[in-house]
Amino acid sequence: MAEKQTLQYQAIPVRMEHGEDGNYGTYGLAVTKDGERYIVKDVTTDRREAEQLAELFTRVQLSPLHLLDALEDML
Repeated sequence: MAEKQTLQYQAIPVRMEHGEDGNYGTYGLAVTKDGERYIVKDVTTDRREAEQLAELFTRVQLSPLHLLDALEDML
């Protein structure tokens, strides 16, 4: 039987460009499942909030397929 992979979400710093508003720093979330890396950029500008979301999603083993829905529900 195949061993179940443990998902490890990470908060990642991201540099975003926004036309006339210029560049700004933000944080996204990243996770790798079955060799494929999933990244959602520009989740929050608050590093601690991004880290807390990464910890929560790792703890509950949120499927990357539900990541966008979970973020929309929470933010």
